[in-house]
Amino acid sequence: MTTIEPAHAGKVVIVDSSEVVRRILTDHIRSDGYQVIAFESGERFLEWFGSEPCDALLLDSRMPGLSGLKILQRVRARLDRTEFPILFVTAESESHHVVAALTQGANDFLIKPIDFDVLSARLGVQVALKRSQEQLRESMAAQRKIRAQLEASAQSALTELNLAAELQRRIYQPTEPPPFLRMSSYFRPSSHVSGDILYGRPTPDGSFLCFLGDATGHGVAAALITMLVIALLETVERTTTSPKQILQRLNQQLAHFELNGRFVSSIAIRISPAGVLTAANAGHPAGILLRNSPAASRLIESSGSPLGWFENMDYGEIELQIAPGDQVLLITDGFSEWTDRNGVQFGHDRVLHLAQAIHQQKPDGLLEQLLAAVTAHSQGTVPQDDITLVALGYNP
Repeated sequence: MTTIEPAHAGKVVIVDSSEVVRRILTDHIRSDGYQVIAFESGERFLEWFGSEPCDALLLDSRMPGLSGLKILQRVRARLDRTEFPILFVTAESESHHVVAALTQGANDFLIKPIDFDVLSARLGVQVALKRSQEQLRESMAAQRKIRAQLEASAQSALTELNLAAELQRRIYQPTEPPPFLRMSSYFRPSSHVSGDILYGRPTPDGSFLCFLGDATGHGVAAALITMLVIALLETVERTTTSPKQILQRLNQQLAHFELNGRFVSSIAIRISPAGVLTAANAGHPAGILLRNSPAASRLIESSGSPLGWFENMDYGEIELQIAPGDQVLLITDGFSEWTDRNGVQFGHDRVLHLAQAIHQQKPDGLLEQLLAAVTAHSQGTVPQDDITLVALGYNP
């Protein structure tokens, strides 16, 4: 074996039984800047093969012992054309060897006597192709690694989101109302977590307080604000049962948090055992009081800006006497703004008219028919915002 000092262009192996041919090829290939390793037989080459990286092989077709085709077959059993290019060298009269070599895995061929300009060109092409394939494999391996990391990160984030969604769902389950009220609710986040808030609790005087809110936007940022609102609601003294006072307290506290333009629309209602309904609305879609009698339904409309905008906001409060069979319907705007394929919203007026038409339904049936109507209207579109509905029926 003869070894020439390495250069920068790459490493080329010559297998040829003729010492003269090996020397001539070595000198020429070396002049092109390659390191050269030459073997006088296929057996010696195969003993060495795999011990060092190399960029190309010049393989003579006819040699004592193992022929060029046999060596080609053994090399190809381990490395393909892109991993290790082989230039098959044969005499012009042996063209059938070229066909056999190309069929069995040779990248190119050279005809004896060798044209050295052709040799340089073909060798350069094969080495360049090998290098580009190596770079491509490295790039693909790097991409696979990055993709695996991204998938792992995404899976971790998804797991955390699913956990957050489950925790949020449990936290948002309002306390069961007292026996004089029937309550039904529907909650559908537009993503894993929601910017809608549904909160309910009994009061010391036996009444029931229900709070529905909607933080701007949806997703994680909105969900964090809703968790803050829930925490603040829990800090409000249990003796504070006035919807107006609750909204004012929340508004003052949220204004101090500097929510960067975000806010929370909300509506709070309290229903006493005697059927006294007290309500306050802070920039939220109007609540609907559905009368069981011929009297017209009543809207509980906003009397101030959403929570968190202006610190010193004085919200109005209404007080109404409700009768057995009356119901209060509260929604977030994700429901009324659900669009069809043409971008037409379901609309709050349609909610009002439909609710009035089916007001004798129990709370479960009321929500069921409202959801069926908006689903038919949507024509299969996906809501772009969180949706919450709650119906409270007075049944003393």
